[in-house]
Amino acid sequence: MSSASTDLSSGNKRVKIKILILGDRGVGKTSAARKFVGNTCEIISQGILRKSVRVNDKLYELNVFDTVSVEEFGEVPPEYKDVDICLLMYSASDLSSFKNLTYWISKFKKEANIKNADTFPFVVVGNKQDVPDYARLISRKEADDWCWNNNLWHSEISTKEEPTINRIFGVGMA
Repeated sequence: MSSASTDLSSGNKRVKIKILILGDRGVGKTSAARKFVGNTCEIISQGILRKSVRVNDKLYELNVFDTVSVEEFGEVPPEYKDVDICLLMYSASDLSSFKNLTYWISKFKKEANIKNADTFPFVVVGNKQDVPDYARLISRKEADDWCWNNNLWHSEISTKEEPTINRIFGVGMA
């Protein structure tokens, strides 16, 4: 879970937050993570990116875990456990990726050893908000309604637009 440490160079407390991104292959998890961290990140290992940000005079160290191995091997590796926030991504142009959110939530709750699954901060992220209406297979309203009924926060992004991505990653820090 999130922890605090002291940044020796400035004396400021740094809050460490682990963010896990889950979802079907091809929904934009890696693109979103890389767009968010940009050129100001530290690559910890394959699939783990670190970025420090300051919000409201607080310093945050965000460790973003991209989950390629979950797609390939079907299990959540140990380093993905004890995360603080789980982003669940789907593509607005891929109905099955939206329907599979239930699977990803269930899998995460089962394997991640979270203490209180009912209050854990899941954030549902619909990617490709910029696709034309004729290419959308899941409407914003349908996704909003499903998230409302499941007590989940929802937003849409385009990995082509940095401000929408920054808003999603900032959810856990405000």
